[in-house]
Amino acid sequence: MWIIEKDVFSENLERLTEVLDQKGIEHHEVTYAPFAQQFEFSVHRPEEKPSFLYGSIQVCRAAQRGCSPLATPSILFCNFRRFKCVEYFPYFGKHLTQSEYIMLPLGELDRCKDFLMETLSSNGCLFIRPDDGEKSFCGQVIAEETWTRDMNTLKLYDAFPETLCVVARPQNIKKEWRLVIAEENDKQSVIAHSQYRHNEQLTILQETPQEVLTFAQSLLNCGYEPDPMWTMDIAETSEGLSLLEVGSLSAAGWYDCDLEAIVDNVQRLTQ
Repeated sequence: MWIIEKDVFSENLERLTEVLDQKGIEHHEVTYAPFAQQFEFSVHRPEEKPSFLYGSIQVCRAAQRGCSPLATPSILFCNFRRFKCVEYFPYFGKHLTQSEYIMLPLGELDRCKDFLMETLSSNGCLFIRPDDGEKSFCGQVIAEETWTRDMNTLKLYDAFPETLCVVARPQNIKKEWRLVIAEENDKQSVIAHSQYRHNEQLTILQETPQEVLTFAQSLLNCGYEPDPMWTMDIAETSEGLSLLEVGSLSAAGWYDCDLEAIVDNVQRLTQ
């Protein structure tokens, strides 16, 4: 059984439910009230049985804390600890889009501003993102001339002085692809893929160049295995292809990926 959070990944919700219906897989939509920590089913509450949960990071975190849609624990592919930059950067090193970086706490950014600008800036700008895989704030480019304003905005998110950050040289990213990885017979491989951005504009296309798939498959030989299924984002810059980031399957948009392949592999790995 699948439980899908409503109004989160609207770009493929209709197609996903069609695939589940075609395969005779029971599925239900829910909404989540974070302050009440309660789930509400769109139609009726299903019988208690193991279920794969697909929804926002907030919903996946709630389920991991024990606040699941059903009393039966949800099945999740979102090992957030393994999606921290400090966990996966050592595996991919020179292949990272932000391969030149420094990690330090959010509360130290102001004090170290001059050092960071001198060391990593490009045209007076730095790229800053959280280390955590739960997106405590969105990665963004911060300019020296608007530093105070940009930092005050960043601190409005779910971040604290001790939140570990990655500070890196900004990159001009031309295209981005999302790839879904699945394990089978002790081997990881790309089972679905979709372009989702072109020159910073949302551009959803299933067609993915073979060189992107070959590059991604080569990265899978590094030994990083966070979950039975997970996602990998590949970026194209002026310097070529690189690994932008990795993430969970349960809390990621799948854009124009092959949903049948994803569903088949989820069913295989959760039975």
